[in-house]
Amino acid sequence: MGGVGRGHERDDRRPPGEQRFAWRLVRALDTNLVIRLLTADDRAQHATALALLGRPVWLPITVLIEAGSVLQSRYGFDRVTLTALFMALFDYPTINVQADEHVRWALSRYAVAGDLADLLHIAGACAAEADTFATFDPGIARAAGSDTPLRVETLA
Repeated sequence: MGGVGRGHERDDRRPPGEQRFAWRLVRALDTNLVIRLLTADDRAQHATALALLGRPVWLPITVLIEAGSVLQSRYGFDRVTLTALFMALFDYPTINVQADEHVRWALSRYAVAGDLADLLHIAGACAAEADTFATFDPGIARAAGSDTPLRVETLA
């Protein structure tokens, strides 16, 4: 995957770093929209956020990192609940998740162990076609497990 979401290809005629989606006028979601979609704690904003899903939207990894933090700290969601909610959100037909396959891997690992942000950083590195994720934290390699899509190198 080119890191642009499932079913959408990069326009390789553009210089590296200039990605375009196969569709135009796509909206990228901010963290507060994801929070409203998953909690419905404000009925009016929840309805507005749902209405946005009538057209393709893009959900970047950075928003998932922030949303995960907010949903854990402010709403008290545990890792299993958070994983289930994110996975259900990703299955919505108009939501295109950055590095979808790698993000799903990160969430499946997070459901049992590890830090969500660390695992999503690995997903982002995969999308960027890195060959190694370097860290000083030995816990990241343990959390990533043996099925990691990217080698995790723990530096001394």
